Amino acid sequence: MEKFVPKIKRVEVNPSVKGDLRKGKELFLEKRFDDALAEFEAIIKNDPASLPAHLAAGRIKYKQKKYDEALTHFQAGIRLDPLKTQAYLRAARIFAFKGELTQALEYLQNAIKLKPKSIIAYAGSGRIYLRQEKYEEAIKHFTIALRLNPRLVSARQSLASAYIEIGNYTEAVSQLLAALRIEPENAEVYAALGRVYLLEKKYKAAREAYQHVMKILPSAPPVVKLGYAESLIEENLLDEAKAMLSEIPDKNQLGARLHKLWGDIYHRQGLFKEATEEYKAATLIASEEKEKESFDLFPELEEDEDWEDVSASYKKSLDDLIAKRRYSLE
Repeated sequence: MEKFVPKIKRVEVNPSVKGDLRKGKELFLEKRFDDALAEFEAIIKNDPASLPAHLAAGRIKYKQKKYDEALTHFQAGIRLDPLKTQAYLRAARIFAFKGELTQALEYLQNAIKLKPKSIIAYAGSGRIYLRQEKYEEAIKHFTIALRLNPRLVSARQSLASAYIEIGNYTEAVSQLLAALRIEPENAEVYAALGRVYLLEKKYKAAREAYQHVMKILPSAPPVVKLGYAESLIEENLLDEAKAMLSEIPDKNQLGARLHKLWGDIYHRQGLFKEATEEYKAATLIASEEKEKESFDLFPELEEDEDWEDVSASYKKSLDDLIAKRRYSLE
């Protein structure tokens, strides 16, 4: 009797079925996220206790806006190694984006307990306290973050926002000017400076700050154009203000302020009926507008950066500074 030979073709095993961390990282850096995720998920399937695979899979899920799935991976990372801060920070970022600020703050505070010099945890906590209108706590945490890294411009901007909320415009301006010394072409900082000058009723200074923004960003966002228009109105440069406001779509999310500024122009021109109509429209829109609760906890970080090494980029400049200082004293 002849030996039976099955005609069913043998299934070839994919050599990468177990996953490869190095290959997954390379695919991630190439932005081939689906392929990278397949590698990391294969690792997790074979080794559920792989912390690097969970963190990497979570990062990709976050980029794919699959926040709950990403959170599952980061929480697994915390269970696997509760002494590492990376998973706490990433989980906090997701909670903040979902608007769950209390949970985000809890994870950040855990990160601070584990790593008392965590710049990102302090800056992130500050942003949450700012959202919760706990301004003194926000100032405290931003100040610590800046003590650890004085060149963190986003933290200076947020610290300025906290000072604005408590009416300390002098300190807010000081922080923003310090930020501009670090990044002289930062349009966001100039826009924030314009806002403070408007609050201080220093309209010429506000106009000049917004002009800097327009120079850096010719296609400036509507909020900048509104601020610029407001400074022009206050200086009675009404034609220029009209031209600026005309560039902003009526359906813009800042519609209430847009109509309010049109009302201000008409009021200065003595067109009180038209001004009243604009003010009524502004009031109606403002009553319907709601602030979005979710936000990015760490706007200064790209998702492909190593969070634990956030201060490394400043080390060389510090080494150079110390070397120069040493040389000058010899």
